[in-house]
Amino acid sequence: MKGLVRDVVARRFPALGFDRQKKVEIKELFLSIMVKEAPKLWREMGGAKALSALGLVDSDRLNAQFLTTIDMSTGTYLKACKLFDTMNLESWSRKRL
Repeated sequence: MKGLVRDVVARRFPALGFDRQKKVEIKELFLSIMVKEAPKLWREMGGAKALSALGLVDSDRLNAQFLTTIDMSTGTYLKACKLFDTMNLESWSRKRL
C-alpha cells in the first residue's frame, strides 16, 4: 500500500526524497544483536528455570541448543526469533510462578 502512495507524495513533496526510499532488511541486524546480547542475558537469567519447572522444556538440552543457535556461524534469523520467544516466555513465566 505504501508503494501506491509513494509516487503521489514524492511528486507533491519532491524535496523530501520519498522516491529514493530504500527498504531495510532487519534480519541481519536482529541476528547480530541476539548474538551479541543474548548469551549474557541467558547466563544472567540462569537459563529456562521456570519453563523447566513447569515441565515444558529440558533445561540442559535447551541450554545446549541455545548456545549452538546463538553462534553467528550456525545461527539464522528464524532460530534467533525462536530463542527470543523462548526468553520472553521464560521471563513471562517467572513473573507468574
